[in-house]
Amino acid sequence: HSLVNKLGIPLLFCGNPPFDETLSKKLKAARRAESGGYWKMYPLRRDSKSKDWDAFISELWDLQWTNIKTPLTEELMSKMYELSLGNLDMCCRIYREAQRSVIGSGDERINATVLENAYYYACALSNETAEVNDLREQLGIHLPRRNKSVTEKDEDNT
Repeated sequence: HSLVNKLGIPLLFCGNPPFDETLSKKLKAARRAESGGYWKMYPLRRDSKSKDWDAFISELWDLQWTNIKTPLTEELMSKMYELSLGNLDMCCRIYREAQRSVIGSGDERINATVLENAYYYACALSNETAEVNDLREQLGIHLPRRNKSVTEKDEDNT
C-alpha cells in the first residue's frame, strides 16, 4: 500500500486467487485494491442461463489468421469449452496454438483434433493440476488420456 500512496495515481490490480487473498488480509490493502472497483472473474459457463461463452468464443474466433477461414460450428464451440472449461486464458492459448500448428501446413483448417492437440501442447501443465481435474469431474467432462506420439515412442526405445 505504500507504493500506491507514493505514486499518487490509481492502480488497476489484476491477479490470480492467491493475490486477492493477500489483498484481503488487511483492511487498508483491501480498500485500496477495490477503490476503483472490484470484479472477480470466474470461468464462463456454457448453459441455457448464460450466453457469455457463446459471445466470447464468437468474438475470439473472428481473430483467425489462417489462409482458410474455418467457420465456428457447434462442434468446435463445444470442443473449445470441453478443453478450456470456460477459462479464458486457456481458451486463448488453445486457439493460438491451433492456428500456429496449421499455418503453413498445407491444410489450414481448424477441427476438433487440431484443437485437442493444441490443448495438450499449450496447456500441458494446467491439464495435470488437481484443480483442472476436479473441475472436469464437477462438470462431467472427461478427456481421453493422450497417447504418446510415434516420435515420443521412438525416442523412448532408443
